[in-house]
Amino acid sequence: MRLLDPLALTWLAAAAVPLVLYLVRPRARRQHVSTLLFFRALTVEHQESAWLRRLKRFLSLLLTLVVIVATVAGIAGLVISPPSGGLRSVVIVIDRSASMAAVDGRGRTRVDDARRDAIVRVAGLPGGTAVSVVAYDNRPVVILARSYDERAIIRAIESIRPRPIEGASIDALRLATQIAQIDTPAAMWHYTDAVATTEAKTGAMIAIDHVCMALPSPVNVGVTAFEMRRAPMQRDKLEAFVQLAATGERPAEAHVRVRRNQELIAMRTLTIEAGGQEHLILPLKAGRAGDVLSLEVTAADDALALDNHVVARVPPVEPIDVLWIRRKPDAVTQFALQSVGQDTQVRVFAGGPDAWPPDKPVDVVVFQNWLPDVWPDDVAVIAIDPDRSVGPIHVAPIKGSGLPVESPRVTRGQHPVLYGVASGRVSLLQKSVLDADPARSGLEPLWVGPAGPLLAVGEVHGQRVVIMPFSAVESENLWRLPSYPLLVGNAIYWATQPTMDTLNGNNHRAGELIEANGTRITWTGPKVGLPDAGETAITGKWAELDHIGLWSTDGGDQGSAALLSAGESRLPAAPTGSSITEIGPGYRGLSGAMTVPLLWLVFATLLVESWLFHRHSVY
Repeated sequence: MRLLDPLALTWLAAAAVPLVLYLVRPRARRQHVSTLLFFRALTVEHQESAWLRRLKRFLSLLLTLVVIVATVAGIAGLVISPPSGGLRSVVIVIDRSASMAAVDGRGRTRVDDARRDAIVRVAGLPGGTAVSVVAYDNRPVVILARSYDERAIIRAIESIRPRPIEGASIDALRLATQIAQIDTPAAMWHYTDAVATTEAKTGAMIAIDHVCMALPSPVNVGVTAFEMRRAPMQRDKLEAFVQLAATGERPAEAHVRVRRNQELIAMRTLTIEAGGQEHLILPLKAGRAGDVLSLEVTAADDALALDNHVVARVPPVEPIDVLWIRRKPDAVTQFALQSVGQDTQVRVFAGGPDAWPPDKPVDVVVFQNWLPDVWPDDVAVIAIDPDRSVGPIHVAPIKGSGLPVESPRVTRGQHPVLYGVASGRVSLLQKSVLDADPARSGLEPLWVGPAGPLLAVGEVHGQRVVIMPFSAVESENLWRLPSYPLLVGNAIYWATQPTMDTLNGNNHRAGELIEANGTRITWTGPKVGLPDAGETAITGKWAELDHIGLWSTDGGDQGSAALLSAGESRLPAAPTGSSITEIGPGYRGLSGAMTVPLLWLVFATLLVESWLFHRHSVY
């Protein structure tokens, strides 16, 4: 038996008042009256023996003391230990994933209720029971390992806070089982809002109790997916893809506000079916370095704030540096490259074979009718009319002036390199036969003629390659059609796409591990009910993104993180008639937290006392 608040026992001094009144009774006083007729009638009606009068007085005192003692014990937090010969160790496992931050009507999170119930249960454990505390989101963490100190156990439980990270219980239950097996018989108390809980193989000497913390009827609308990507072949334009999901018994009306550098640029109102999802595609312009896009979703009675915000860095526009190496000038290719670079997004540097290798790094190199002796594997390559075989390029020259090809056959018209190209109107002069067997070369033919591929693309050992085994200047109609400038521009954009994709704002899901430079990471972002991270230390070379918002390191890295988890946003409802234990005062039988039973005892005692007073004159 234990008390959560022993100082409250000082209220027991109030019991001295009825004791004094019982022991010190004033003597009856004589009073002269005009007649005894009425008093004789009352004496006959209420005639009782002296021992019965003493019993009534004692019963009245007893009931009064029961009310006082039970009230004080309830205030002091009386907890009765379970029967002896029970547990030797207990492992408390608390889910601290994002969904456990959902609030009820009183503003309490699921973790708040889990901590409260766990502390009450710990107070009811018999002495000598070892307690371990494990918390988990996507990874389990041992908060406290096998302690007998009740104050240390309570501090460990109270230190657990929800995190904006997706949860996974399997590893946590396995770890808790291993800890419980050290000292059996043992129990595992698993606090989670997940309805379907994976059972751990605990063995006969370990009992597991899944305590369901889910809300009875949760309502939530959150962002479950977000991606900012460049529009096809338009590097200065972006598309923000947003996916929203709703939880509840009725359709939810979601209001979406999009801001760029704190300026409102878009508003949307969506009706999402219960348990359904909706998508948004927001057109944007690529901006300057440092531009920030923020998205906020609001809905009535929303229980979870962690999935309502996305803050992301807008990818800046960076020019593409192209080095054009040709054996002799080609007016058709020169015009195509100039057309691509008219908007200053592509900077073209031209030179002969003596300009290779370049003094400064470039994003893509265009070889025309010439290839270096050593294949460059650190830069994207576009080869036009290659004169020999080097690296992944294997060609055999066609004798004579070449092979004319009308309207090459298209094998994959949806490839980005053929975006907007009118392949059926093209007439080419094929100069060599290209070996583009995907099984051997890793290249994929896009145009095919009688003598083999006329256009092939591929990614060989992480390097993107585009091969065009035809002569642009000698082809019949390339110089008159916009298809060739489009083809060259598409090839440049596609070849440099992996490099350009690294300039995507560096947006991540919360909980990811990133390789970070520096010693500290600084967070700024929306206030969503979590403690402000400010600055946290980076241990080693890896950092965990455990908050929502923008982050930067003192080593120069920067990016953003958001929850973006359908599993966490779709809040489960507490099951009815489920085998999972509902949250309650503690143990079976007359044990555990006794506050509620004591309050019922006080109420029942007052009813009995009132009935005895009116029916049998017990006072």
